[in-house]
Amino acid sequence: MALTLALNCAGQPPADTPENRAELAAKLALLAGEHGAFDRVLDKGADLATDATIPALELDRGRRLSDAEQTLLRNTLRSVIDEFVPRSQWQEIVGRIYAEEFSAGELDTIVDFYDTPLGHKLIQKRGSLTQRVEAETERLFNARLDEFIERADEAIAAALPAGDRP
Repeated sequence: MALTLALNCAGQPPADTPENRAELAAKLALLAGEHGAFDRVLDKGADLATDATIPALELDRGRRLSDAEQTLLRNTLRSVIDEFVPRSQWQEIVGRIYAEEFSAGELDTIVDFYDTPLGHKLIQKRGSLTQRVEAETERLFNARLDEFIERADEAIAAALPAGDRP
């Protein structure tokens, strides 16, 4: 850590060593966790688990679950996910992956950015921004769905002519 601090003060990028990568990646994972990334992981997992569980519970009970029951189910599943994937382990996973994907210099630059008010804002908004982009992209795609199906049929017919099919 002292080496990284000394180099940063001198304006030099940190040496690209496994130790520096691990240290900087851990700092980046901590920043992400502190600014909502881990909570978004829990929320996404709870949403998926809830959507997958509701049909079985409704079949078991012979009725639709109320909105209050669905909310209780989601909150319960979110708590269970949090037990099985604690924040500290999530941060270790994120840090390890970042250390594998980025050099120490890149991580240093990323940490410098994310440790600013604008970086914090980006971390906090990343999930909602991604959801908005996905929703807009889906709307665009659905607006041209018939055209896509027609074009896909043409492409498949050209790639796999009838005579070539088993």
